[in-house]
Amino acid sequence: MQYRDRIDAIETRAARIHLTLWRLCRDAGVDYSTLHRWKSDETSPNVATLERVLGQLERALDDLEDELR
Repeated sequence: MQYRDRIDAIETRAARIHLTLWRLCRDAGVDYSTLHRWKSDETSPNVATLERVLGQLERALDDLEDELR
């Protein structure tokens, strides 16, 4: 899976619980502009940064989804 596909998957999951990617980033302590630059091909992440940032978002999203169950 390409990193943009992974970001899109996170964004889709967030939308299912009526959460914007911006809000998820804020809740996860991730700078939204980082994701925006990655999605728009302004910059490309290195593997370590990609895994750290997307991992933070996925964990925050997991927690939020668990709270709604």
